[in-house]
Amino acid sequence: MNRTGMAWSEFEVALVRKLWTEGLSAGQISAQLQGRSRNAVIGVVHRLGMPKRVTQGRAYVPRKAMRRKPRPSNRPVAKPSAPKPLPARNMHVTRLKPIPTPEKKPNKFDDSPASQAAAALLGAAYKREGLRL
Repeated sequence: MNRTGMAWSEFEVALVRKLWTEGLSAGQISAQLQGRSRNAVIGVVHRLGMPKRVTQGRAYVPRKAMRRKPRPSNRPVAKPSAPKPLPARNMHVTRLKPIPTPEKKPNKFDDSPASQAAAALLGAAYKREGLRL
């Protein structure tokens, strides 16, 4: 049963203070206070300004020391053999071939009278509007 939004009674606050100073965890305190969550207990402890918990954590151990050691396998270990020679390669430097240039596309407008007339009209329209080609 969750008692969201309900105020803490004086009895509950006193019990939290007592149990916190005795060293109980927030989860253990919330188990004794029916209907209060662990996070609610942590919030009350914070709001009351009670000292933070000093944890007796394990000593610092570097990560390399924490790694698991590999298990010994029952398979026989093969002795290392001489390295295999690399396959022979062609070691001479080759010149790169030049990239062929694409052929120029023929002009869309040929020298026919219709094309010349279209170009003249287009040029006149550009000149009229004050635009440049």
